[in-house]
Amino acid sequence: MDNLLFRGASIDEFNFGRTMKSGAGIKLTTSIKYSVRCVAEKHLLLGDAIITISDAGDEGLFRMKFHHLGTFSYEGEIESDEERRRLHVETAHLLQPLWNQTVAMFCAVAGIPPVLLPPYRVSEEQIRMGGDRA
Repeated sequence: MDNLLFRGASIDEFNFGRTMKSGAGIKLTTSIKYSVRCVAEKHLLLGDAIITISDAGDEGLFRMKFHHLGTFSYEGEIESDEERRRLHVETAHLLQPLWNQTVAMFCAVAGIPPVLLPPYRVSEEQIRMGGDRA
């Protein structure tokens, strides 16, 4: 579907906690849970991401979590599971730079070096959980 148009994004929720002392070493782990909901009557796709960055050994030392929502419009109908998969991947690909900018901005505010999220990997489970079907 070549007629996908990015409409905007919002951060609906942000949580941050840091109890580590300055200079303490931590090993960060990241998690991206992403689904795409379709609002067929309005021709909208909502890319819904929960992104978590935390210390691998003790989440209490460092944790950053935010809920990011990207909005896209499209023309036509989503007629197949293959098309749904492609849209899932495309919307995530378009939102990934925004996710990284958001994480970098919050890292700067928290006084820590920026964290770069790994490329998003699509899982079939997340596609199936994608909300309303078109």
